[in-house]
Amino acid sequence: MSESALEQERSVGPTETEKALGPIRVSLHSSTQLFSSIDPSPFVERNLDHAAERFIVNWARTLPRRSPFELELRLFEAPTSHDACEREIHEAVHLHFTRRADYMTRELHELLRRGRRSLVIGVVFITACLLSSNAATRLFPGAVGAVISEGLKVAGWVAMWQPVNVFLYGWWPITGERRLFRRLSKMKVHVRAPGQGAAR
Repeated sequence: MSESALEQERSVGPTETEKALGPIRVSLHSSTQLFSSIDPSPFVERNLDHAAERFIVNWARTLPRRSPFELELRLFEAPTSHDACEREIHEAVHLHFTRRADYMTRELHELLRRGRRSLVIGVVFITACLLSSNAATRLFPGAVGAVISEGLKVAGWVAMWQPVNVFLYGWWPITGERRLFRRLSKMKVHVRAPGQGAAR
């Protein structure tokens, strides 16, 4: 599905009424447009089209945090079997966002692993800098020693920025994305098409 098609469908995002009352709505010619055209996997195992995923995720971010998500897929071309189509899309969407949540979990684990490693390196480095700083004041009395000493202290604390950034700020955007994907992996999916009754 082209990104321009989504922009034509909704160029400014959901209205306030839709955010409060309506599900996430995506209009497509056929159900196949929801999925990546280059993914050779079986239908229910395919990744969502990148533009479709971004559209759904961006809409989901505008919804109240505790409200359950619903996806309404409007097809202009009726599928051969409405019930089978809805069931397969429901399964495929859930599987896709479950994989995305699992990926964010791996990203979090990798970030924390790097954080622990950088923390060890930082502690060793700042310890060496502080010891060298004390030695500099003894070896180079006066202004020169003071400058070297302060420079080593600054270098040591700068080395601690990376682990501090990871453990204070780096992890929570990832956990937020993972939480969002987990919610999307549990959302109800409804398919509406010409000649078909309302999705159950």
